[in-house]
Amino acid sequence: MRGTLVTLGGRRYEVIPDESGRERIFVIGSLTDDATGRAMAREVTVTADDPLVFAARSNRDYGLAGRPGIAFSRTGVAQTVHLSLTAEGYRPVEVDVTLPAGAALPHGADIALRRLPVQVRGRIYGRTAGPPPSFDPAPGALITVTPSPAPGGERPLLLRQPLRAAPGAGATMRTRTMAAAASLTALADAAADDVFLTVADGTGVAAGDVLRFGPPHRRFHAVVSLPLPHPDAPAPARLLRMTEGLAGAIPQDDLLERLTPGALTGPTCSFVGSAFAGEAIVWLDVLPAAGDLLVLREPGAPDRYHDAGILADGSGDYLASGIARLGSPAFEVAAPGFTTASASVPAGRLGTGPLDWYLVP
Repeated sequence: MRGTLVTLGGRRYEVIPDESGRERIFVIGSLTDDATGRAMAREVTVTADDPLVFAARSNRDYGLAGRPGIAFSRTGVAQTVHLSLTAEGYRPVEVDVTLPAGAALPHGADIALRRLPVQVRGRIYGRTAGPPPSFDPAPGALITVTPSPAPGGERPLLLRQPLRAAPGAGATMRTRTMAAAASLTALADAAADDVFLTVADGTGVAAGDVLRFGPPHRRFHAVVSLPLPHPDAPAPARLLRMTEGLAGAIPQDDLLERLTPGALTGPTCSFVGSAFAGEAIVWLDVLPAAGDLLVLREPGAPDRYHDAGILADGSGDYLASGIARLGSPAFEVAAPGFTTASASVPAGRLGTGPLDWYLVP
């Protein structure tokens, strides 16, 4: 194709227009909800880091387009574009999309987005025998998710406390027995994320001991890294350094339990798929055995301890934080003396208002 000769700045250029003057779609894919596998039900914003590539999207698909010969011009090698995706109610996604060398166009590359975690709260009632019968709060009822396997065989597990950090490569979860050693009293307030905790009597506290805070329905754990003499209070007061910041605040004079870790029991459970901080539902290749505590272990990180399932408090009220990764979570609610209740709740219903349960004998 012959172009137009143009003289500019003492130099002569031949300007050759492209063959069509139109953009071409090089990559196309579906935008899906990773919990349901269905097309996104809301608008997604897609941006590309390559100024020569135009990212177009609808509420369920996206495409990467550009001028032939300019965008994705190195046809003999694989070419990668970094995309940023955002949608209301979903976790922002950063992903690299690769156009293979010599790929047939348009190349397909689907992207899944994950809903942000939500809180579910409500009250659990149990029917009394009467007469007349009534529904009264059921303290200590336990909420879990039905451990039905996904098509890949992995099973969901609901944790009482959301993950504090995303599990890394090689992370596992396993049951560990615990021996109660002593009760301790906080000598001063400690804020969430504090690494140090002062106790009135730290006699016998050793590195590796597990501290349990709060009542059963909202308890959390920390691991002692180093017990130190207190710089301002006489013995037996101790300043305890934790392996990481506390998951919650501790008021002065609060009672806590000191536990000594025992044997690891049951199968070693590996994480399946990506899990993020703030999520309380994890997918494992096999469920852990019943036992005292769950320990999350990964190379280069401190052990983190979790309880399985959500407990109702003394008034039958419960709060489940970090519900994510399930399109319609199937919850099970169990309490002594009552028949276990179960129901699937659409993700769109979660977090919109109280979710109460009524148990019968």
